[in-house]
Amino acid sequence: MIYTNSRSYEGILQIRPNNQEVLDYVKREIEKAGHVFITREIIKKFGIDLYLTNKYFLVQLGRRLKQRFPGTTTQSRTLYKTSRLTSRQVYRTTICFRLKENFE
Repeated sequence: MIYTNSRSYEGILQIRPNNQEVLDYVKREIEKAGHVFITREIIKKFGIDLYLTNKYFLVQLGRRLKQRFPGTTTQSRTLYKTSRLTSRQVYRTTICFRLKENFE
């Protein structure tokens, strides 16, 4: 079970362009981890966005994608809120994986 009904997420994995082999690999890795879930899966014109519940796993997954498939990764973060408890800023991470054009 890699999906959850919860709406909370810590990061977004963007796969560009939409490639079934990459998507299957990502879902297998999430299933192996066991503690990470997909809250939303949005199909866009040029790819797919997966909303994940663990941003640290997301960064590791981005590195693994870059090693396994020919492509580039871009990491960015967006300020989500300031924690009331610790007064620290909480960020959401976005990893964009762009597959090379000639990969099939």
